[in-house]
Amino acid sequence: MRRQPPPPMPAAAIPTVDDMFSVWRADRCVQDASAHNYIRWIKWFRFYVDCLGLEERAELTREGACRFAEWYGRHRRVSHKKMARAQTALHALNRVYEVMGLHPPKWSTARPPV
Repeated sequence: MRRQPPPPMPAAAIPTVDDMFSVWRADRCVQDASAHNYIRWIKWFRFYVDCLGLEERAELTREGACRFAEWYGRHRRVSHKKMARAQTALHALNRVYEVMGLHPPKWSTARPPV
């Protein structure tokens, strides 16, 4: 199967690619090679939320990332390992929202005490 490029990013999307790179570089937690892969996944995620009429920020949770992974996996027949990378990219995007003061939802809810 030939590799397809991701759809273009919407012009009004916040944060921008430059914002993402700035935050990731400042955090020193994402290397440039990984950042470029994250951007590919984030473009597909933004396509997904646009197609389904979802709000990007609200979907930046572990559960939202799982829903995206299921959707993408159904449409593209991608391995579970690759979908874990997509979830990592969305977690990094959640961090960008947090650093920029855009108040993303908590990535995962706290587990109740046992």
